Amino acid sequence: LAVVLGTIAMLVPVNVDPSLIEFQFPVMLGFLFALWIFMLGGKITRWQSGLFLIGYLAFTASLFIPQFGV
Repeated sequence: LAVVLGTIAMLVPVNVDPSLIEFQFPVMLGFLFALWIFMLGGKITRWQSGLFLIGYLAFTASLFIPQFGV
């Protein structure tokens, strides 16, 4: 799949939404960094899981709220 998408991207310019670079990518890197920090202890505790769940719900909501004009 990656080879097909990469080949297509080399042949045809792919438009990337600016919000992906400005908001979504940094948030995903933040979650990745937090996961790495939490895993240094060898396991993820219940409160860390809850923190990830709240973060996931907030991130998902932030993607849909502007579309509905709320």
